[in-house]
Amino acid sequence: MLEATRTFAPEAVFILMSTNKVYGDRPNSLPLVEHATRWEIAEGHAYSANGIPETMSIDHTVHSLFGVSKVAADLLVQEYGHYFGMKTVCFRGGCLTGPNHSGTQLHGFLAYLMKCAVTETPYTILAIRKAGARQLTAPT
Repeated sequence: MLEATRTFAPEAVFILMSTNKVYGDRPNSLPLVEHATRWEIAEGHAYSANGIPETMSIDHTVHSLFGVSKVAADLLVQEYGHYFGMKTVCFRGGCLTGPNHSGTQLHGFLAYLMKCAVTETPYTILAIRKAGARQLTAPT
């Protein structure tokens, strides 16, 4: 896709829907504060006001195989932008879903939750104490 865009539509904007999994377990090292319904980065930390920036290191951290595949794609998109002057961007969403999403219990939980509801299968909430809130995003 990148090469086709570079060759046939070099002025187009290339958008990659990546994932926050590119950060691996690095976010686990952040100072988190538990609130009634969610965890937040401690006040005063560089990321507390605006969240995790694109500049957060993805090196020397444990990734899933899924995360590594997304890191590779993320880096290819960035390098095409750098080397070929293409307009590229990587959006690193957290919990995304849509009509063709095949969710499982540990990945794509919202699609999995709906699958459980439709098939009347019990769903176990996997959360750390009561602060297991998630942000959900679905395309419209």
